[in-house]
Amino acid sequence: MLEPTDELVAQISRSVGYLHVSNLRRLFRPATGVTPSEYRSRFGSAVRVSQQKDLSTGQSARIRPTPSTV
Repeated sequence: MLEPTDELVAQISRSVGYLHVSNLRRLFRPATGVTPSEYRSRFGSAVRVSQQKDLSTGQSARIRPTPSTV
């Protein structure tokens, strides 16, 4: 849910069954090596769109962080 949407991490946390976003973050980081926000900035759809634009113009693709919503 972090990749294809811009939904707040807190909302995603609640929708998958965590009452508090801190519980999701506490388990997410050891499993992935990054926080949910860092994961989204690396792999979210906004990053993919920006990389595709860079590739279509012949420029090297760069990961551009999305603004943190948490």
